[in-house]
Amino acid sequence: MDRLAAFTAARRDEMMRDRARNRGQIGAAGEAGNVVDQAFGLLWYRMIFEHERSTSRPPMTSPPRSQNSSAMIRRVEVGFAVERFDHIVLNCNDVEATAAWYERVLGMTRETFGPSNRTALSFGNQKINLRPIGALADDPEWVTGTVEAAGSEDLCFITRATPDEVRAHLAGCGVEITAGPVTKTGAMGAMTSHYCRDLDGNLVEVAVY
Repeated sequence: MDRLAAFTAARRDEMMRDRARNRGQIGAAGEAGNVVDQAFGLLWYRMIFEHERSTSRPPMTSPPRSQNSSAMIRRVEVGFAVERFDHIVLNCNDVEATAAWYERVLGMTRETFGPSNRTALSFGNQKINLRPIGALADDPEWVTGTVEAAGSEDLCFITRATPDEVRAHLAGCGVEITAGPVTKTGAMGAMTSHYCRDLDGNLVEVAVY
């Protein structure tokens, strides 16, 4: 590295001399101009060169990379920015059975809310509302997406358990592990994931950072 640094510095000095000669500030070898003047001129142009290099930035041709992952990040300025998910709505064929599965397998807490006694599963600062297929018949205000379907979701949950503990727990619950452990890229970087499916066939990923 010392030899490379010395070569780089020497090459830089040579470039500075060329630039100085082109601007008429340093005489070529054998021309008029004493050594002190040439050294001062070289020092002056080195300072200019360092200043130009430090203040001029080439235009970015690609978005910056996240420090925690290899994923590309692109930020767009808008009037406001969302902070996090509050809840999602999961359309399901059997609310009772689905709630029991998520309680038993993922440790969520069942809640009943609203005048229609809807069912939710809470965990952390988020929750999943369980919406039965055909809910509009009994709960006209509970609209959903354009396509009302059970088993079309792909969900990823984070746990503080170890990957081995995740695998052992899923197996103990009688849940088939469809893939894992595998390394995936989440919102915070690389994580170790196991995949399974809930009762409606939704893909459920349980991941560990």
